[in-house]
Amino acid sequence: MNLELANTKSFGGGFSTASGKEVKISEEALNNARKLFKDEADIDDASTSNADSDTTKPMSMAAGGFATASGKPTTVSESALKKARLLFDDIDGSATTATTPTTPSFGSGARLSAAGRLQKPSSIRRSFQPPRAAPGIVRGEVLAEVSNGGNVTPIRVNARGVGSGVLAGSSPATQPITPIGAISPYTSKWKICGMVTSKEEIRTIRTARGDTKAFHFEMVDQEGMDVRVSAWDNLADKFHSVVAKGQMYYLSGATVKQTNKRFNTTKHEYELSLRSDSEIVSCSDRAQFAAPRIRFRFVKFDQLKNCIGSTVDVIGVVQTVDNVVAVPSRKTNEDLNKRDIHLVDDTNLMVTLTLWGEQARNFSINDQEHPIIALKGVSVREFRECVSLSMMGSTKMEMNPDFPEAYELS
Repeated sequence: MNLELANTKSFGGGFSTASGKEVKISEEALNNARKLFKDEADIDDASTSNADSDTTKPMSMAAGGFATASGKPTTVSESALKKARLLFDDIDGSATTATTPTTPSFGSGARLSAAGRLQKPSSIRRSFQPPRAAPGIVRGEVLAEVSNGGNVTPIRVNARGVGSGVLAGSSPATQPITPIGAISPYTSKWKICGMVTSKEEIRTIRTARGDTKAFHFEMVDQEGMDVRVSAWDNLADKFHSVVAKGQMYYLSGATVKQTNKRFNTTKHEYELSLRSDSEIVSCSDRAQFAAPRIRFRFVKFDQLKNCIGSTVDVIGVVQTVDNVVAVPSRKTNEDLNKRDIHLVDDTNLMVTLTLWGEQARNFSINDQEHPIIALKGVSVREFRECVSLSMMGSTKMEMNPDFPEAYELS
């Protein structure tokens, strides 16, 4: 294909635009350009002449001595030269004598690697390795092994170096256990072992979505940490007959949620809600431990008016006990068993304690008896400007307890 240039304009020298239009340049601008190119040509000539002179001019150095980069000789003292000769003599001597390398002995089985590092024999390596996210292992714990008569038993050791249980496969107790205090929404595949310290009856709760059944109980482990467990609807019927107060159980597969301190008297930050896949199994393969002693923080009767709507711990002497009566529930219209007990403490004030359901039916003393009762987690209520106490399912009661506050009332 032949290409033709159209509208081309020829002129001798100068500059033009892309369309061929001549560009006029002033004489002053041309003079400045000539001067600029002349200066650069002079610089190139000078650098070329210097390069030629450098290649033809040899560097002057003293024979066997030292010199700077510009060729200036450097003077070295005789003492420095002498030290240098001694140093090189030592290096040459060691190189000639070590003609046959030998491998040093580091004991039985030890050897040097190709990189010159000492490798320990396998017989003195650690006899255990860190676990691979074994189920039931709490974050921050490591495994160790203890030798017992030739048998190796794996145990769990926490970050403080305290053992917290034997692991699976080491004894008849084959369940990997998580401490109750370590349970949180971020703990996965946990299993706890604890004793049931309190058990409530199944209650019917009326809500906006209809009636629902609820069942609650509390468990405590050997370390003294307790947790509240709840079951709802058909799960309440399923698990109510499974657990018994004072017995030990394994529990796993429950939802962990924030506790409601209005109804929860445990020390735990979270509580458990049972699911359809929850498991509660009798803990028959472990030694029974004694339930830890309940810790009370007693409130005097004259201070109860400041605690309305909350739960407190109180202690008092039984003055009189009323008979069981049936009262209709405001929520379900069903009859509830109720019994009132009248207590007095060292402030000489009398307060009525109300028991409900099975607690009301089972409480019985002689008319001549005036036992001392300590209550933990009892509800403080007010009716017609009168303060009273009401037992809840989680309230714990001790008759004639053995501690100083009880002696002061006797």
